Formats: sequence, structure tokens, C-alpha cells
Amino acid sequence: KAYEWTLDDPGFFEYPNWRQRQRFALATIYFALNGPSWRFEDESNDWLSHDKSECQWQQYGDDNSPCRKDTDVLERLILYNIKQFQGNLPPEVRLLFGLEEISILEITTTSLSVNLTSFLPWEDLANMEGLKRLDLSSTDMHGSLIPGLSIGLLTSLEELNLSDGSLSGTIPEELSLLTNAKIIDLRNNQLQGNVPDAFCSMPNLVELRLDNNSLEGEIPTCFQSLPDLIFSHDGTELLMP
Repeated sequence: KAYEWTLDDPGFFEYPNWRQRQRFALATIYFALNGPSWRFEDESNDWLSHDKSECQWQQYGDDNSPCRKDTDVLERLILYNIKQFQGNLPPEVRLLFGLEEISILEITTTSLSVNLTSFLPWEDLANMEGLKRLDLSSTDMHGSLIPGLSIGLLTSLEELNLSDGSLSGTIPEELSLLTNAKIIDLRNNQLQGNVPDAFCSMPNLVELRLDNNSLEGEIPTCFQSLPDLIFSHDGTELLMP
């Protein structure tokens, strides 16, 4: 469908190659996530408009373009407050070579919820060296954080937000492979088990949010070696040490 859309765009082949890939990738994402059925609060939908820049397709504020102002290279993919959302993010997201942020927030799905394991093309995201922020909060994301090694592939991430979902299982130690991460937010899920000591090996971590889960055990004493860490768990916020 995305390829057919490019053929219908009268100006598509006049764009430079990088922009053709960018528009094609967004069109692929649109169709893979049930875009033709999307509904927005203001009833507007500029996605796939041939006569508008792809920098104007996303609906999240008049003055908040997802593209770099000087080049129109897409930096942020933000899907916010969409109804009739379903499907998985396709591997073509890797064609968005300038992408620094993926945020999918407060969506209403056609199914009960979204499965974290299958929703993201982990290996393709791992090859996106500029990806710094992944935010899937308030999507009723279910499943587990396993395969943890898949999450650990996203070594460029500085912020991971999976809060306000239905994630279960334990917190995998492989999260510590996110050595550039500054913020990890897993609040308001159904996670169990202990808080891994492996978090202490993350040199850049300054904020770890784990409130309102079913975690057990003691707070790792090694957190005292992270002087700038803000840690919250079960309604208690601590500044270490």
C-alpha cells in the first residue's frame, strides 16, 4: 500500500532520495498501524497528504515540528491520542535515518492492548544509532520485558519510558546494557521480583522510577554509589545516597 501511495504522489520522484525514503517509511508505518482508520480528537488527519510536507502530518502541536528546521529531516516520530490503533511498528522505521525519538502515547487500540515483544522491530531499532528516546507510556502495553537482550540492543537510548501499562514478569538485568540511559521509567505496571543490582553498572543513570509494581526485596545497597540517582519505589522517592 505504501508503494502504491508513492506512485499516486505527483511530486514524489522530484524529492531527493533521502526524502523519498522518509515519506515512504512514514507511509509504511501509517498502513502497518491501521492508519486509514485512525481517529483524532479534532477529527483532522493530514497523514499521507500529497500536498503537505511529511513534517506536518503528525498531530501534536502547531509549533512543535518533528523535523529539523534547517533540513526537514525527521527527528521525532510521535503518535499521540489516536483511536483505532492496531498492528506492529514495521522494520521500515529504520529508513528514518535522523530519528532520535519514538513516542507512542495514550492510544486507543482496536484490541485489548499492545504486546511489547512483537510491537517493536528490536534489531532494526538497534541499528538506529541516533535513537535516544523511546516512550510507550499509557498505551496499555502488555507482555514482559523479556527478551531482555532485545531491549539491551538499544544502546544509544538515553530515556526509556514504559510506564502506565500492563507489563508483567521480572525486570531483566539486560537493561543494564543501556549504558547511555539517564532515565528509566517503569512505573504503574505489574512487574515482579527484585530490583536488579545490575542497575548499579549504568554510569549515566540519574532517574529510576519503579512505583506501583509488585516488586520484592531490598533496595540494592550499591545504589549508594550513584550520588545523583533519583529512585522511586512504592511511593517513596529517594535521592542517593
